[in-house]
Amino acid sequence: MICLRLVKIIYGDGSAESYLSPATYNEVLEQAREVARARGTFVRGFTFRLS
Repeated sequence: MICLRLVKIIYGDGSAESYLSPATYNEVLEQAREVARARGTFVRGFTFRLS
C-alpha cells in the first residue's frame, strides 16, 4: 500500500503549492529547495503530514 503525505510549501516570493506525495520528508524538502533555487528564492514554510 502506498502511503501518501500532504505537502504544503511556501516560498520566499509569496507563492505556495500543496500536493500529495509518496516521497519521504527529505526527498520532498530537497525537491522544494531545488524549485526555490530555480525561482531565485527560498523555502519559507514547509509542512509534511500523513493524509
